[in-house]
Amino acid sequence: MKDQRRPLRPFETSLRWMLIGWAVMLPAAAVLAWAVPVLATGLPARHWLAMAISSLIVAVAAVTPAVVRGRLREAATAGQDAGGGDGEDALAYQGFGAEFVLSALLRLVGTVVLFMLCRYHMAASDRITAAWLLAWYVYLVTLEVIGLARTIPKADPSPTDRSD
Repeated sequence: MKDQRRPLRPFETSLRWMLIGWAVMLPAAAVLAWAVPVLATGLPARHWLAMAISSLIVAVAAVTPAVVRGRLREAATAGQDAGGGDGEDALAYQGFGAEFVLSALLRLVGTVVLFMLCRYHMAASDRITAAWLLAWYVYLVTLEVIGLARTIPKADPSPTDRSD
């Protein structure tokens, strides 16, 4: 009987975690901004919402190249190893380090550019703008890392399969 496992897609898993986490945190952050006025001093709701949406766009844009590369790699090798198994798991993580570094760099550069745009176009102080963008950055990166960490152990059978 053939093994019918779903292929491992770590960056797609982390993307799902980020989208769900963002949707959950958006109302909570709105309540926090309303309940603690000092957190949103001089920051109208439309600007706050624009920063939240823009932070999500930066996060999705940072992960997209890794998702696309994984899908392309999967499509290119679809017919080569019909048996699946450990070879397929190893293939899923080939180039993972480069994809992770690229994602981190794109997110960092995107967030800095977003801060510069918000600083230029919004009337809020730089501290308030930086605090909100940093909070979204840290939260979304945390969700990405959690998503990756939950997927990675599935691909590394070496600690349990060792025969010394």
